[in-house]
Amino acid sequence: MAIEFETMFNIPTLALKLNFLHPQNEKNRKWIIKLLIIHGFYTLFFLNIIYYNIYPNLKNREFIRTCHNVLFVVIYLTTSFKCWVVISKGKTILKLINMMKEDFQTSDTLIEEKKVVEDFAKKGRRISMRWLRFSTYAMLTFPLKHLCLKIYYFIIGDFQILPPYDITYPSLIEDVKFEFIPYVLIYFVFLYYLAYTLTMFVGFGSLGPVFIIHACGQLELAKRDISSLFIDSDEEAIARRMKIFTQRMQRVYIFAENMNETFRLAYELTLKAIIVILPLTGYAANKSFREGGVSVELLNITFGGIISSGVPCYFSDLLKQKSEEVRQAIYACGWESQNSLSQRSALLIALTRTLRPVAINTIFSTLCLETLADVLKQAYTIFNLMNATM
Repeated sequence: MAIEFETMFNIPTLALKLNFLHPQNEKNRKWIIKLLIIHGFYTLFFLNIIYYNIYPNLKNREFIRTCHNVLFVVIYLTTSFKCWVVISKGKTILKLINMMKEDFQTSDTLIEEKKVVEDFAKKGRRISMRWLRFSTYAMLTFPLKHLCLKIYYFIIGDFQILPPYDITYPSLIEDVKFEFIPYVLIYFVFLYYLAYTLTMFVGFGSLGPVFIIHACGQLELAKRDISSLFIDSDEEAIARRMKIFTQRMQRVYIFAENMNETFRLAYELTLKAIIVILPLTGYAANKSFREGGVSVELLNITFGGIISSGVPCYFSDLLKQKSEEVRQAIYACGWESQNSLSQRSALLIALTRTLRPVAINTIFSTLCLETLADVLKQAYTIFNLMNATM
């Protein structure tokens, strides 16, 4: 039985469906109203942070408090951008999903090929599960810190009703925020903000690595195809195997092109944001620690930023390695012992094409571990400058 995409990758599929952003959703008036309601409610919290918190914090030169509140601004902007990408690139994402389904169907009739495809599909599933686990831990940091503070104040005999997060609200809410019903509503809004962010982060964030890993699996099959090209001297069989290899590589190139079309801007902005966010949060967390406090939220966003940019870089680097393995397999397939000019010409074209590796490209660079190292180096330089001058 062929692998079912919705079953194997049920985590990102369910996350996108919960947000009404799955590419298969019908885009009609009802869908627009639902999306405006859930994202509009999400936006209200963001506007409150900007107007009633960040603006007064900057005016009063409260840098640490500003960094804490900027966390929610970063979360909102990142989530909204991912929402825009899923909507604007929905057809391309659906095309990638359908190509994966076709590959699953094709491999179902060949035992060895099916095993390779299943192995890489399971790797993609594990990534989505770990992405969900990490995202859940990150989002639970906020309510858990609130709960721990309540328990602490209760133990020392100074029980207090604490807000879910220490921010200022409009005066109408601020005056009654510790009363039961307003308090419960505020807590609900806070949890909604975190839950919506979680579903977007899991739904969109894990899709990229899932697609990249599938492309790695197809390159592994292509490497096996070309390595067994000349296992016999039957000209028709060789031509048939060469055709299978060429068609598979062509699908990989199309698949990679669609991935780049979908994720190029998203990954570029992620890398650029990390250069700014890591020094700010790192500096604020360091200063808070020196003053005797532990800023769990800032540490949370720091590690989250590294992981959200590091995971795609790692798997894109793996994709480049697989592409290089295919190129080396073409060169080592035994072409020198063949006298057929057409076979040699086809292999030369394939070898020339693989000189440019299959990879995920951002606007200004290729996504790989070297690019991630450069980004972290720039962030660390800014962090050192902030420590030296502020």
